[in-house]
Amino acid sequence: MMAEAEFLVAALRHFLDPKSTLPDTGKIRWNVLFDLASAHAVMPMLYAALREVPLPDDIGAELRARFQSSVQWSLAQSAELARLTALLEESEITSIALKGPLLSRYLYGELGARSSGDIDLLVKPGDLLRIRDLLLSRGYRVANTLHWNSDSAYLRSRENEISFGSPSGVSIDVHWRILPRYFASPFDGLDVWSEPKTTRLAGRRVLTLGPVSYSPLLWPKPGAHAHCGNSSPVSGSQPICFEPLFPRLSRRIPRPCIWPILSRSASLAE
Repeated sequence: MMAEAEFLVAALRHFLDPKSTLPDTGKIRWNVLFDLASAHAVMPMLYAALREVPLPDDIGAELRARFQSSVQWSLAQSAELARLTALLEESEITSIALKGPLLSRYLYGELGARSSGDIDLLVKPGDLLRIRDLLLSRGYRVANTLHWNSDSAYLRSRENEISFGSPSGVSIDVHWRILPRYFASPFDGLDVWSEPKTTRLAGRRVLTLGPVSYSPLLWPKPGAHAHCGNSSPVSGSQPICFEPLFPRLSRRIPRPCIWPILSRSASLAE
């Protein structure tokens, strides 16, 4: 593993456990490290880990600029999620927020600790077309390429989701399954609608997943960049192994939930 990748893993470990130490920065190529952190959406964690490390003025300025950009994007997503949840609630449509800023807050205590590419919502299949019509009427646009122009084309999406572009510029994925059907089946028995958790975001009530139901999103999925997966490819470098961080991440999940998560994850890996 290249020095920047090793340093990034150490920085994330330090973010989760301040007692851990950081490697020497003497041989670090800062532009490579920053690009790597951005690719893995962990720039705020790197910023927090380096807060007490003396840096050259130009490197410190670049780090702050990237951190601020990441946090601003997370706040924009949070605002869009609050607006979208309120819009659906006004139409008596129930939704569950997946991943994104709320998962970042759940795991790390802050909405902007880890950035996301888009907002993900889980809805019931029967509400999907109502949601489409509602969002189109409010200036959103469908981002999917449909194979034919009919309502049934939306429901036959291979990914079991419809993507929307919002007026605010935030992308939204509306799912009607927590994982597409082409993934392995151990998680199919999860009834996420029976145990949603309620949280507050921008003064609004938002439903999100319980700890066990989050397990498919916390552990690695083939062909996807899992939120906290054990590896993720970065162009031009070897995958970074985040497995040493699992014990610390697992402390954020209530102990009675750990074994169901591990057993489902082990079944998925078989």
